[in-house]
Amino acid sequence: MVDTLLKTFNLGRDACSIFDAGIGKFDVAVVCHEVRSVNTQPGETICMTLADAEHRVAGEDFISLKSVGIAKSLQPESVLVIKIWAMLDTPPLSKHAERRPLGEVRIPFKHLAESSNCMLYYTWVNLESAGLNDSVAHLGYGGAFSNSSEAFMQNIMSGPRQLYQPKACVSMCRSELAESDRILWTVDLPRKERINRWGPLLRSQQQHAIMCAAQHLEGRPSNGSDVLQRLLHLRVRDSNVFDAVIFEPLLP
Repeated sequence: MVDTLLKTFNLGRDACSIFDAGIGKFDVAVVCHEVRSVNTQPGETICMTLADAEHRVAGEDFISLKSVGIAKSLQPESVLVIKIWAMLDTPPLSKHAERRPLGEVRIPFKHLAESSNCMLYYTWVNLESAGLNDSVAHLGYGGAFSNSSEAFMQNIMSGPRQLYQPKACVSMCRSELAESDRILWTVDLPRKERINRWGPLLRSQQQHAIMCAAQHLEGRPSNGSDVLQRLLHLRVRDSNVFDAVIFEPLLP
């Protein structure tokens, strides 16, 4: 439903400046707003690192939750790896502090160009075990799929339904579109810019509506099989999610 709607409004590859001729490398601003369903110990701080899946470097910067991090020198075909850590330190975070990985997600920019105008806005993504994809790829199984658009779409679709799966809420856009303390949207955005950024907001609205419905079903007294059946039916309800959503404030 969402993908069809975005194509109708031409909010896809043609609207994304990442694929402009001669763009070359670019920087991306990323914020991790929240992390859920991970095990942390007293004194640990949750943070993230950003890396290109094909060109990882040692000494990555650790970025606190709700802070803007910059992934530099990416290319249109890059796959960004967001890794979530638990660190025994407080901001400003030290690269030498004791830490352990909590999970990671891979985001292919080719998919974002085709579906979300190269942006994410408060989007929930499930976290896989850190290093699992690299280990599987090394054995010759599933490496290409883990970096594919299909894998990322499955992640976005399952994120709001799998309430107890470790997950992170992230926003992302080209670095020149992000302010120092915010990302994507400001109150004084011109109308044209609001329209260009409508797709990611629509996707976020869908996710949160589904998550609220899943949490409501989880809280209702019923047997386990009934809850599972209801959660499975949420996919059918996707096409009706937007009937109660009003976007006039975004598109004056």
